[in-house]
Amino acid sequence: FEGIDRLWDDEYEVYGLRLQGDKLDSRLDSATFSLVDAFVAYDELESLSERTLDRIESHVETALADLYRETDAVAGLVRFEDDWWRVAEQDDPKIWSLSTAWGANAAATLAVLLDDYGRPKEADRFLEEATELYDLLGPDGPFTTEGGYLTEQVFDDGDADSAAPLGWSHAMRLHATALLAEYDALPAPKPAP
Repeated sequence: FEGIDRLWDDEYEVYGLRLQGDKLDSRLDSATFSLVDAFVAYDELESLSERTLDRIESHVETALADLYRETDAVAGLVRFEDDWWRVAEQDDPKIWSLSTAWGANAAATLAVLLDDYGRPKEADRFLEEATELYDLLGPDGPFTTEGGYLTEQVFDDGDADSAAPLGWSHAMRLHATALLAEYDALPAPKPAP
């Protein structure tokens, strides 16, 4: 746990992706949302310091903001900064259902952690972010196919790409559902047309 400090970027105020020799790769990656679960697990053994809470809060806040993209047809989180895999003709990285679900889970989990540490204002902010991301994964969201399955990723024009259904995204959405239900924060259902 103490080793995670080596990945902290004081200027960007995020945890870096990895060390390459002595050089810190500070690109944001949605996989780093898993740090929230790691910190929660550590908290079960030993209390987290205020500095650690400040850092994980800053990291998640920045990652949610900087990985977020929105077009006329789709909104959500990209996998990582500068992700040019299979972008075809578009100029920006594609938006991924898994990254969006991971962000929703991290925000909800962090909200509970911050609330436990007497930070209700911050907790409410992350809970709101979690519900907004969760809503994108719903039946009317941009990742859902006509068959009701979440697709892996979406082009800026709304066209689905790659695997559908993607089991991992469905599992992460179910996890987010349980977290938000426990916190009584599930978004209100949309009225039928």
